[in-house]
Amino acid sequence: MGFFFMNPVAPAGAAEMPTAEALKVGSNIPPGVVASMHELLGPYLVLKAAASDNITFGFGNHSICSQIIPPLELAALGPEGYIVRGDVARGLVCANGNPLDDFSQFSIGAAFAAYDVLQRMGFSFLHPLGHTVPQQLDCASLLSANNSTAPHFRFRAFHYHTEHPLEMVDVLQGADAELPEGEGRVPWSAMVPEVQSWFTWLIANRQNRAEWVLLTTPEWSKNGFVDSELRAHRLRSLTDMGRTFGLLVGADVPIIEIQQHGWYMAKGSDKADVQAADIRTRVDWLVQRAGFDYLATESGYTEFEHPKADVMLRLMNDLADYAMKAHRVHVYIKCHCSAGQQCPGYPDPRDPSRAIDFNQLPTLASKNMGVMAHTVQAYALDDPTAGAYGNTNYGDMLDWMLWEAANDTREVVYHPETNYWVNVDIDVPLFLPLYGERRLHDLHLLAERERHLQLPPGRISGVDYFDSGWEWGSWLSDVVAAGAAWDPISKYSDRTAAFRAAMSPLARALGGSVGERVTAAVAGLAMAQGQLLIDGAAGSFLPDADEIKELSGFAYLSGRDAWSDLLHDIGVATTQVQKVNFYDHKNRLYKHVAPLLSSMNASFTPFVNELHEAARLHSPKASTHPLLQDLLDAADMLLLRVRFTATLYEASAPTTTSAERDAALALARQYISIASKTVARRMEASRVQPSSRIYGWRPNPTSYTFGYVWTVKSLYYFWRDYGMVERGSLEARVGPCYLNMQKGTDVVFGGGVYVSEALRKILRDVPFVGKLVGDCIAPPSQEYQFPRDLYK
Repeated sequence: MGFFFMNPVAPAGAAEMPTAEALKVGSNIPPGVVASMHELLGPYLVLKAAASDNITFGFGNHSICSQIIPPLELAALGPEGYIVRGDVARGLVCANGNPLDDFSQFSIGAAFAAYDVLQRMGFSFLHPLGHTVPQQLDCASLLSANNSTAPHFRFRAFHYHTEHPLEMVDVLQGADAELPEGEGRVPWSAMVPEVQSWFTWLIANRQNRAEWVLLTTPEWSKNGFVDSELRAHRLRSLTDMGRTFGLLVGADVPIIEIQQHGWYMAKGSDKADVQAADIRTRVDWLVQRAGFDYLATESGYTEFEHPKADVMLRLMNDLADYAMKAHRVHVYIKCHCSAGQQCPGYPDPRDPSRAIDFNQLPTLASKNMGVMAHTVQAYALDDPTAGAYGNTNYGDMLDWMLWEAANDTREVVYHPETNYWVNVDIDVPLFLPLYGERRLHDLHLLAERERHLQLPPGRISGVDYFDSGWEWGSWLSDVVAAGAAWDPISKYSDRTAAFRAAMSPLARALGGSVGERVTAAVAGLAMAQGQLLIDGAAGSFLPDADEIKELSGFAYLSGRDAWSDLLHDIGVATTQVQKVNFYDHKNRLYKHVAPLLSSMNASFTPFVNELHEAARLHSPKASTHPLLQDLLDAADMLLLRVRFTATLYEASAPTTTSAERDAALALARQYISIASKTVARRMEASRVQPSSRIYGWRPNPTSYTFGYVWTVKSLYYFWRDYGMVERGSLEARVGPCYLNMQKGTDVVFGGGVYVSEALRKILRDVPFVGKLVGDCIAPPSQEYQFPRDLYK
């Protein structure tokens, strides 16, 4: 089967554009979906089925389908449920569904049904920035289709985390994109089709909400763009577009949190009446001018610092109660998993003998404030977390979520991640289908716990996935996670079988034995990743609860930057898991590192080889599915990272001779050379063009000075590890902030884009110590060049 990417192209001999006889559309289909149906089906209608009869498509509540899909049968499925059914005798395929609620202008269930039909025909919606269109459609099976389905969770959203410099960070702020020096700008209007493609993906994958973070910058505050009519108009056009697809569109706007350029509503230092007025003004702007349907928000000053509990509660209530009273708009607050923040004087209702955790303080807030239980990285609710954000596991988060759901005071939403970004996964890059598998496991677990506790349906409203980009195969975890929100696949007791079933959109897109082999290999790889990256189970050795803090596989494949090292070393925060460092030879766990890396190589390699073997069967070569090569390159980079890291530990081992060390370092350089060729291929094939928008060192609205995969283009994490082993400079040997790439005061404290750079310049003029400390404050103004900058 051959494929076209993104834009449908009519094959030779295709019928003319659709006529009223070929495509019947009811009044309940969202207008954006109607336009999409005509665009996608246009080149192929009128289609011939196997019996050489023309097929007529009936979408929505058109009268032609009233007998095939009886209204009472459809209504019995409940909100968003839908039916796809064919009639061989009449050559008719019908698809209709129910609205989200009684107040909806259009039926999002009917939209889901329409895209279900397209996917049964061979269209695929795997990557959020482009669908694929087959040259030949599978229409015969449509006439015998008879499928009815309804969602398990009613709240199904993707939170696109624009505090990270992602694909759509500029357009979702209403801003043009400034490219690297000398490359010019990309106008806002030119990027809007990407948002439309994302909205299409969300509906095709049966989600009902889209959400992103609104940002501010010192420049925008100074020139007035931050709350300008231009910005409001542009945001309004995006929220209006979302509604034309049937989506609810939400804005994440912090209350007083100041980190990462979030557009906070009020200043923490202001008086209560001023804060309340500022909150009301911002809510009015967001709802009335920008057109957002619901709001999300953040607690505290940062993930690790907060005001007094009474102050935070007042602010929460001011926001949630005003939004509901003035606009009938729901607000949800992120309840982070960062550990160790208690509120003295405020007992935990679950156990009054202890103070409530600050992140769970919304339990005491107005019932108008919904809660989003936020876990980080790939770990499931019942996995060991190896100390990430100070947690042994997320058991307390799970218990709290279920307690809130049973209490039935407020909406409860689970808020896990499909990737984390900062150092850990997509920016290394690591191909981690484990993320999708763990999200599927989480929702299966929640569904089972709901059943066990006999909670009425809907007490856990659903899931809002924290998403940090789609390069390097990360889109696959999003597809799996989206499907799990509709159906947690509770009928499978076997993890591998459930995960393979969840990847059926990929299997169907690739077709036949190729699809089956690819998804089997990906499933096997995900299971191996769980054993090694999370459990650290290398051979017969299984780390205990203490040892796993330095012996999880994630610790060795993830990258590390200067600030993650610095914050851990000074005891401020541990955002990612720790490892036994290259030269920490006296650590009692050092002897386990090489076997762990060896086990990763031995376990991952057969599955990566199987992916390549399956791809070779996908012929002719020119017609290979455009996303298959993405998976192959991502899997290759995973293996390169394993082998590269193992080689560096070999080079730095205490028993390694000088000659052996030189040979190991030379081999590490070879791995970097191979990786650079793979990266160049992926940059050329990226669905974001120019690719420097995400791979470049460039100004953008976030607190970072580069696109989210600049670290991949530069192979920053490879080179930084290499430099720390080679020790070719004083900074590499003793510098606390070797090759820093973050503006620390901006990222952590929201200090403004110029503050970090000014402090760095001042400190670097202080002999010796000043340079080392200055490097902690900010990166150089110009992009790092490797290997040159290893030695500066």
